[in-house]
Amino acid sequence: MKYSKSKPVVHYEGEASFFYYSEDSNLLAAKLDFVIDHPKLGSCYNVRTSAVLDVKDDGTIETRNTIYRSVDARQLDLFN
Repeated sequence: MKYSKSKPVVHYEGEASFFYYSEDSNLLAAKLDFVIDHPKLGSCYNVRTSAVLDVKDDGTIETRNTIYRSVDARQLDLFN
């Protein structure tokens, strides 16, 4: 799947976990432990994403609204 150029790119640290919105839903969402540069939330803990459209091998997650890219603790200094 090709990424939409109009979606913001947000970075996250930690492992993403995935879950269904509800028992009768086939839509997945992700829970991210920490996001760094979200356009509305800034840096914050325990973020639930909108519906997940695609997950890449490198940990990149595309949702309806945003593209999330994984970073490790060593890379966090780039955002401070």
